[in-house]
Amino acid sequence: MHNIFLFARIPKGLFPEQDTGFMVGGLQADQSSSFQRTSQKMRQFVDIAQADPAVDTVVGTMGGGGGFGGGTNTARLYITLKPIEVRKASAEDVITRLRPKLAHVAGATLYLFPAQDFRTGGRQSNSLYQYTLQADELADLTTWTPKLLEALKNEPVLQDVSSDQQNSGLETQLVIDRNTASRLRLNASQIERMKKLGMYAGVQPRSTIMGGIFHRVHGQSADNTPPFKMIQDSGLRWGLGTDAFEVNQYRPFTTLGFAVTGKMVGGDLVNKQTVSREDALIAHTRNNAFFVFQEDNLGSIAPGKFADLVVLDRDYLTVPADQIKDIQPVMTMVGGKVVYEAKH
Repeated sequence: MHNIFLFARIPKGLFPEQDTGFMVGGLQADQSSSFQRTSQKMRQFVDIAQADPAVDTVVGTMGGGGGFGGGTNTARLYITLKPIEVRKASAEDVITRLRPKLAHVAGATLYLFPAQDFRTGGRQSNSLYQYTLQADELADLTTWTPKLLEALKNEPVLQDVSSDQQNSGLETQLVIDRNTASRLRLNASQIERMKKLGMYAGVQPRSTIMGGIFHRVHGQSADNTPPFKMIQDSGLRWGLGTDAFEVNQYRPFTTLGFAVTGKMVGGDLVNKQTVSREDALIAHTRNNAFFVFQEDNLGSIAPGKFADLVVLDRDYLTVPADQIKDIQPVMTMVGGKVVYEAKH
């Protein structure tokens, strides 16, 4: 009898659904939505989710990849919940509570699902489960995908059904002379146009490891790659990152050192567009927090913000510039708790 009881009560399915305390959201705006328009919708969703009493932090991202999160009308939200003993509600209950509030945002939909330690499927999607439709002809996919989508939406046991088919937006073709573009690089007029359009710049300094190759291919024009100083002097908000390296994921002090000195990891000078230590640090911290709508919580040490900080083995602001890349953390705190201490 005990086994029969367990069989009746245990969660059933491909894998039992977990409550890991972490949720993921896929945002889909109208297919003709611009980056700026979608960004406004994402901000609304972030504010709604952050206001829920069970939610600890919310981070939103746009662009930067293929699939969901890679277009101007899509984005991803990553939501960390408070401990279960504090929130008193499961992740699924939180999603159910948020769903009608999120539905009030016009022109976009946010699909939430609890993140799992073990998932099937090889692509990002807006749900725990995905169905891949294939056909020999594109015309068949265009015809049958919306029919299948509508049929699934009419199933009473299913919720938050969506499709990644993107063929209803406005379309224009732009032909780029890539050889000329690679020689010209980013210039002042382009930066000024970015400012007028309300855009920001995310700078990934590949020259840290590839500066020598850039100089052999492009000559003196590579001296301005990336154009740190030009962007900084223009007043355009920009962020400095470390996630564009194919070979290795460099520490932030490697890229900070490159932005300040213009020297590759081996010491060769390859970039004359350097900035001050303060400007590089702000780009790597405060501005990046702004880009993910977390400027009120992250990016600087201030009352009311998260106690996320590091203690360094030397002073970033006074150490010789060539030594910035060698700075090491001796202690790391996240949420006010020590999560790393160097062994002496």
